[in-house]
Amino acid sequence: MLRRYWSEGQDLWQWDTLRGAGVEAGLDPDALQRAVEEGRYREVVESAVREAQEMGIRAVPTFILGEKLAIQGAQEYPAFQRAMEQLGAKPKTPQG
Repeated sequence: MLRRYWSEGQDLWQWDTLRGAGVEAGLDPDALQRAVEEGRYREVVESAVREAQEMGIRAVPTFILGEKLAIQGAQEYPAFQRAMEQLGAKPKTPQG
């Protein structure tokens, strides 16, 4: 789905886009559309959004590292490297 949006510029609010992503994921596109239209998973999604907000998550993507640190939004490698260092992780050395 993200490829369709970020790389191909497809509109995620269009049924053709959603149905195509469903087919790629191995889902029946008709069943997918019915589930969305019926709001079948609305409560589960809203609960997950509330939980994320309570945790202070405000951006997508958000990466939770070691259940202690969160990196919010698209970040470059150095941000992850600093976070891992804060958690005490040691970089692996190439085996020669």
